[in-house]
Amino acid sequence: MTEYLTVKEIANLFHWSTGTVYNRLSQGKEMPPSIVIGRKRLFPADQCQQWVKEKLVDNSLTSL
Repeated sequence: MTEYLTVKEIANLFHWSTGTVYNRLSQGKEMPPSIVIGRKRLFPADQCQQWVKEKLVDNSLTSL
């Protein structure tokens, strides 16, 4: 079974405020994939890890 992270957990993971997470989502900025169930937004933990890995690879290529 897939583990899901809440907005608060994503904010803690990236050292952002929950407001920043909601702002990035509403502005269409890059964020890990998420789903909405009822009124709650959830982020699949494995896809968040993959998203971070992709960002690390992208950053290392642009800094050359």
